[in-house]
Amino acid sequence: MAMSAEQSLPCYTHEEKGLPLKGIIEICAGIISVDSSEICKSTPTPQKNAVFIVDTEAVKEKDLTCDDSGMYDSHSSPSSLVEIIMDSEKKIIKDVQLISRSKVPLDDPRLAEDNIFLVRRQYSTQNKKSGKFEDLQKELKKHPNLENTAVIKSILGNEINGKRELGLVDSKNFEEDYTKLSSQWPPEFKHYIESKQLKVRSLKETFKKNMGREVRIAAGLGNPPNKFDNQRAESMNSVLKESVGSRFLD
Repeated sequence: MAMSAEQSLPCYTHEEKGLPLKGIIEICAGIISVDSSEICKSTPTPQKNAVFIVDTEAVKEKDLTCDDSGMYDSHSSPSSLVEIIMDSEKKIIKDVQLISRSKVPLDDPRLAEDNIFLVRRQYSTQNKKSGKFEDLQKELKKHPNLENTAVIKSILGNEINGKRELGLVDSKNFEEDYTKLSSQWPPEFKHYIESKQLKVRSLKETFKKNMGREVRIAAGLGNPPNKFDNQRAESMNSVLKESVGSRFLD
């Protein structure tokens, strides 16, 4: 049995592709015995292609994609109706027969038969290049009545000629200012900002807890705090360009 980077995260097998339908059924139905030491009790964080068996009583389904490997999008959940014939010892005595790949309702009368099962799998496409700012821009394109640049500046602030224009992340009264700002947004966009959508936290929580005024002060970015981004650490030229009259932001 292989182990992932963390010893508490056992890897069931290293495969370039996922398990076949029959293999999934055999594990879920208990036909193949899986030792408790092969079951993950927390979200796997793989560095290579691998198959993990996760205890869904220990890990919430929405946390399965929070694996520090980038954002996940394009979610789909295809279902298959299959026939499985087993003997008294739960051994499959006939190859798994695929009956249908079309969407099957849970009240389908065929599911009342002992040897008919519904197998539903969830797929998500990983996008390592995707980030919160890019996702925000993508979402804004769905709302033509919102001026993209103005919305982003109202949330993240802006810097012109070395001077900081304050945004929501600079607020001393975040909740009060958020309420005023979000009242100008369409309900769908507000829901997007406040919902987790398979992420660890919502964008609203990220703006407050990870980008907000207090955390930037605690990080040593001054008081009032300057912005922080990777470019400042990587390019001193960009920092110098934001200076005015020997007054530097960093």
